[in-house]
Amino acid sequence: MTTIHQPAAPYREYPRRAPDRKKTGLRVDIILGMPKYKCRFHGICRIEADEEELLEGCSTNCCRSKGKLFYHASGGCLLYFEKAGMSARTRRYHFSGNWFWLREGLELPESVCRALDLDGAYLLPGRYRLLEDRRFYRIYIYTRKRNAKSVMHYKERFGSKKVLK
Repeated sequence: MTTIHQPAAPYREYPRRAPDRKKTGLRVDIILGMPKYKCRFHGICRIEADEEELLEGCSTNCCRSKGKLFYHASGGCLLYFEKAGMSARTRRYHFSGNWFWLREGLELPESVCRALDLDGAYLLPGRYRLLEDRRFYRIYIYTRKRNAKSVMHYKERFGSKKVLK
């Protein structure tokens, strides 16, 4: 079953900052792909705070991007992918359609959560609307807090133990 997540309002109506947070956005390194397939195929393999060491642990097949992550109190995050540092192959493979596939959920690492003053967040798998402008691709991804109660709720609702590790 494919889940299609669509924001309740058009992107232009989402606030640029979360009202209850001092720091609203974080520059990040994004490795595209699926974690269980060694960062191949569609999705997001890893997101880390903008640091050079992230790129060292990646094979030569990795599709990389710099970007910015904004966390919103509305229960999601807005993720910008910079086009400037992306190869043409990466753009064609991951960003050629109107949708961005996140086939596996992803827990935001502690370094990102700490920088955004979050207790933890989990990006939910699904198909997300992809918007493009001159400099960026952007998607709004729904999240859940990463705690025992939300994990159990997700498993009960969707019956998938494989997605949440």
